[in-house]
Amino acid sequence: MLDSINNMRNRVGYYGEVKRVDESGTEVSGKGKYKKVTRVHDQWTRMREDKLRGLRKALYYSYQAAICQPYSASDDALIKAIVAIITSIQDQIELTENQLATLDALESQYEELAAAGAEFGRTSAEYIAALNNIISDKEGDYFRCLINHDKLKVDYEDKIISIPFIENTVSIDPVQDNDDWVETNFHNGTVFKWIHGNKEEWVPDTYWIVYMQYSEETAYFRGEIRKADEEITIIVINDDGTESEKTYRGWMTGPNEETLMWNVKKGVVWNDMNYTKKLYITKDADTLAYFKRFDRVIINGKSWEVQAYNDNYSSSASNPDSGIIRVALKETYTSTDQQIREMNAADQSTDSEITGPDVLAPYDEVRFSAKGAAAAEWEVSIADNNIISYSIDDNNDLNIVVLTTKAYRKGFDIKYGDLKKHITIKSL
Repeated sequence: MLDSINNMRNRVGYYGEVKRVDESGTEVSGKGKYKKVTRVHDQWTRMREDKLRGLRKALYYSYQAAICQPYSASDDALIKAIVAIITSIQDQIELTENQLATLDALESQYEELAAAGAEFGRTSAEYIAALNNIISDKEGDYFRCLINHDKLKVDYEDKIISIPFIENTVSIDPVQDNDDWVETNFHNGTVFKWIHGNKEEWVPDTYWIVYMQYSEETAYFRGEIRKADEEITIIVINDDGTESEKTYRGWMTGPNEETLMWNVKKGVVWNDMNYTKKLYITKDADTLAYFKRFDRVIINGKSWEVQAYNDNYSSSASNPDSGIIRVALKETYTSTDQQIREMNAADQSTDSEITGPDVLAPYDEVRFSAKGAAAAEWEVSIADNNIISYSIDDNNDLNIVVLTTKAYRKGFDIKYGDLKKHITIKSL
């Protein structure tokens, strides 16, 4: 009997033994009275640890296991700025004042970058390598998590995420664990990328926002998430008074209206702009300062006007800066200046083109010209000399002679610099 009790005690002790200690911390037993009795490794803690162990096993052996990467709008903006700087350096384009200011700020923060700039210069390969290291540092950690199905609707897609509060990070390609236990720092308002690990054209990676934590789950973080693939661009006022753009990820629904309200006055007919949307976006200092009534926001390149907002959604007393902002948006007019820019961009896009037919017939002899394009070389993406022959004349035009008598429906491309035209050949 005593052996059975000892075996049971050993098994319980493996998960955390229940002990009683006196004021001095000495373990005690019996029915005596003690001024202070402390229970350590209690049953509640053991159950919580058991549940966490179950989740960690599911992270490896469940089909619902996934890999996620927390998304930061600030880090994303910095990454885009660094990529633009690297592109300008490689293309030997002079950096702007804002780009130079960004490099000065980065060099004051990263010793490796400052050393590479001082020794090799800002146009060196070593300097570009140091900038790429900063990008890797800002891209964020990868974590294992569990994502389960919840609701699937036309207007939204909800799922449930489960992730330990403290976990190892994961390296990608190949996927393997790192031995660096860190806080995952998931809370209401967290946006993350779900790495699907499949072909992008089959199942593309998606973004999700946490909008409601399960408070009863204390073993690990568990919360409702909603697909958040919309890009919301806001204007941020920096400390030095300059403006910069930040792109957030959020969930949005609408417009759902199916009718328009028409007005007639003194022979003038117009309709009200009544299309509306609802937006969930991460709550932080920038979004709190930005979203006010009647302000305009750019979402996927289109303008919307703020009608109302709730900045206390999913916030908690212990962490008031977390959570999401719910914003009601209404269709609004695009500024005249923006319309002019868009029209000019459309005109410029049609100024340059390759003139000539898209479909040829056997024995055709056709001339192709590059209209409104800078000087470049012609390229023809076909290797079979039995299908066509081509030459370039003194006017730098491309002359193509069709040699085949059969259809060549998959076609081929001709290029002149950035201009491109796809050509097919029909049968006799």
